Amino acid sequence: MTYAIEHMTDKLCPVCGLKFTETSRGITVDGKPYHDKCITELRCDNCGAIMGYLARDATIEGRNPKMFCAACSKKVIAK
Repeated sequence: MTYAIEHMTDKLCPVCGLKFTETSRGITVDGKPYHDKCITELRCDNCGAIMGYLARDATIEGRNPKMFCAACSKKVIAK
C-alpha cells in the first residue's frame, strides 16, 4: 500500500539516503519509511497477495526461492 508520507519529512530513506519531502510517496515497513521506487513488493504468483518487501538492488538468496503464501496456502516461487 502506497501513501503520502507527510509525517516522515524529517526521516531519510534507508535505501537511497534521500530525505522525504511533503510530496513523497512511499511505504512504511517495520516502522521504516521507504520511497516507492526504493522497494519492491513480493507477490504470490498464484493469488497475488503481498508476501513481503525487498529493498531495491537487494537479491533473494537461492536460484528459485520458494516461499509459503499465507493467503492461499501454496508454496510459490517469489517474483
